[in-house]
Amino acid sequence: GRCYDMVSNETEGPIMVVLPAGAGHDSPFAISKYEITVHDFNQYCEQTKKCQKINRGAKLPVTGISVAQAKAYAEWLSEKSGAKYRLPTEKEWAYAANAAGKQPTGKSYNCTLRLGDKVIKGTGMEDANSGKQNGWGLANYLGNAQEWVESPSGLKVKGGAYKDAMQECTLELERAHDGSPDEYTTFRVVRNII
Repeated sequence: GRCYDMVSNETEGPIMVVLPAGAGHDSPFAISKYEITVHDFNQYCEQTKKCQKINRGAKLPVTGISVAQAKAYAEWLSEKSGAKYRLPTEKEWAYAANAAGKQPTGKSYNCTLRLGDKVIKGTGMEDANSGKQNGWGLANYLGNAQEWVESPSGLKVKGGAYKDAMQECTLELERAHDGSPDEYTTFRVVRNII
C-alpha cells in the first residue's frame, strides 16, 4: 500500500510504501517510495527557516546536505505528523530494495554505462520518480544517488550513484560515509507503523 502524512493543511509529506513483516522484521514499516526530493526538503526549509532553499530541479533527489540535516528533516516530519520518521537501517533498506526478489527485468538503473569512450547512461542525476520500480514500488534504489543508511558499524551509503559503473550498481554495493554533504548522496525515510 501507499500512503503519506500531511505536514501542513495544504502540504503532503513524502509518498510512503508499506512493507509487510518478514525477513527478520516482526512488524510492517513504511519507507519512502522515492528518494527525498529537493521539493520535499525545501518544504522543511521554508517552514522551519533552518536552512536555505535549494535552487535546483524540484523533482531531483536532494543532495549537498549533511546527514545531520537529513535527520533534522526526519525529526520535522515526526513533529508535524505525530508519527516516528527516521533514516532506514541497513537491514530495512536491503529488505525494501530486494522486495522479496521482485526486481525489474533488465538493468536500466541510472548508473554509468559506456560504449567505448562514450558515456551513454549515467551522465547526471535524474528525477527521483524516474526509472523502473521494484515489486514493492520503490524507485531509484539502485543508481541515481547513493542513500544513507544506519548500520551497527556506523553510517553507510547503499545502492550506488549515477557515477558508478552499471555492473557495480547492485543491492550489495555499500560504502562507509562520514555524513558530510556531497553531490552523490541522498536519503529515504522510514516511518514506524506500530
